[in-house]
Amino acid sequence: MTATHRLPERLAATIGGAIDYLGDETLDQDRRVHKARLAIKRSRTLLRTLRPEIDAAAATEIAGHLRKAAATLAGPRTVDALVFVARLAAETLPGEPEAAVLAIVLDRLATEAEAAHRAVIDIEVAAAPLRAARDIAGGLATRRSDDELLSRAMMRCYRRGRRDYRRVRASSADIEALHDWRKRVKDRLTLDRLAGQRGPDGHGMRAKLDTLQELIGLERDLGFLAERVADMTDLEPAGRAALIDHLARMRASRLNSALFLGKLTYGRPPRRLRRRLRRGIRI
Repeated sequence: MTATHRLPERLAATIGGAIDYLGDETLDQDRRVHKARLAIKRSRTLLRTLRPEIDAAAATEIAGHLRKAAATLAGPRTVDALVFVARLAAETLPGEPEAAVLAIVLDRLATEAEAAHRAVIDIEVAAAPLRAARDIAGGLATRRSDDELLSRAMMRCYRRGRRDYRRVRASSADIEALHDWRKRVKDRLTLDRLAGQRGPDGHGMRAKLDTLQELIGLERDLGFLAERVADMTDLEPAGRAALIDHLARMRASRLNSALFLGKLTYGRPPRRLRRRLRRGIRI
C-alpha cells in the first residue's frame, strides 16, 4: 500500500471546516457554534496525533489558537448542561421537599440559559485564531506515513485511557483522572472513526465508547449542578440537602456504569490492540 502523508492537510481542512461553519449564515448562531466546536475538538485530536512528528513550537502555537477559539465559543454550553441534568434529576426525585427546591433551581438555570443564548458571540473573534491555526497547519509536513502516525496515536491513546480508567477505579474522587479519561475516550472514538472500516475498534466497541463518554460527562455535570445547588444558600435547607444527596446518588450510579463499561473497553492489554493495528489501517 502506498504511504500517504495527508494528516497535516486533514488538520488544516478540519480547522477550515470550523471557520466555514462559523461563516454559514444559513444556520442560526447556536448551530454554527455547535458545529464549529465539534470541528475544533476533532482538530485537537488530529494535532495530538501529529505532535510527536512536527515542530514543537508550531504544535504549541496551533494548540493555543484552538484553545482561544474554543473559549470564545464556550457560550451557554455549561448552563445548558446544568439544565439538562437538572431535568434528568427531576424525573427521578423521590420526595416533595427536594422537588420544590429543584423547581426553583431549574427556573433560575433556565433564565440564565436564556440570557446566555441571547448574547451575541463575536464570530470574528473566534475565527481569527482559527485562521492563524489553519495557516500554520497548512505548512506542516511529516516523515512517517499517516498509517504509522495514526497507529502510534491509537496506542498512546489506549494506554493513557487504560491508565486513567485504573486511576478512576482506584479513586472515584480523582476528578482530574475522570476528566482525563473522558478526553482519551473521545480521542479514541475520533481516531477510530478517522480510520474508517479498517479501524481497530469496530461498530460495537464505538457504541460502548460513545455511551462511556456520555456517562462520564453526565457524572461531571451532575457534580457541577450539586456545587451550584450548594451555593444557593437561600434555598430551603432540608430540601436543598435532600436534593444534593439525590444528585450524589445519581453520580454514583453513572460512575458505576462507566466503570463497568471501562472494564469492557479498557480491560484488554495493549498488545491485543497492537496486533490488530499490525493488520493495517487505511484512512
